Amino acid sequence: MKCVTTIVTLMTLLCFTAAKKGSDSEVIRFLNAASRKTAVLKFDHETLEQIIGRETIPRNYSLALMMTVNSHQCKPCQKAYEQYEIIASSWRHSKSFSSKLFFGCIYADESRTLFDKYKLEHVPALFLFSEYDNIDTPRRAHRFDYSAENIRRWIASETGIRITIVKPIDFSTLWSYRSYFSRKSSSVTEQQIILGNVIVIVCVHNDFWTNVESN
Repeated sequence: MKCVTTIVTLMTLLCFTAAKKGSDSEVIRFLNAASRKTAVLKFDHETLEQIIGRETIPRNYSLALMMTVNSHQCKPCQKAYEQYEIIASSWRHSKSFSSKLFFGCIYADESRTLFDKYKLEHVPALFLFSEYDNIDTPRRAHRFDYSAENIRRWIASETGIRITIVKPIDFSTLWSYRSYFSRKSSSVTEQQIILGNVIVIVCVHNDFWTNVESN
């Protein structure tokens, strides 16, 4: 499995170090810029420690973090990450998005130090570094079913931030419906079918269909 994420290079690590010596606003500015490219940011151990830190000092942001592996062979990891990415994307593109919360992932097979530090026996694992947590004291979701709804509820319980889920458009299903109706009715023109598809996509895009309201 491959996270579609921003790879943090040595240069960005140095930026984080300089930002941490400055203020939270500089770190937030950098995270916001990275989040414009992808909803889920990829970290390594060193970068995560720069962002979160070892001291328990209140920050102006929280970080959700999924630990997984970089392999398609781990089916539970792949499924969990897909659901996690739905929540991250829903938050990133929501009207209520703010710099109070960011989403990241880290590969256990590339960051064995954290895997051992948190005494993990398996992945995936979901953590949250709240405004008051340091690198040694993350909050962990235990005995967790990794559905988008469960992830949403857990984040809401830990941060008070309520995210409205917007599921991605299933174009394969949409195309199946199109093919079905085109076969069933010869009176339906190609233009009418295309117009119907456009209407469905617009409805989905504007949250009329696939939104799951926050509770």
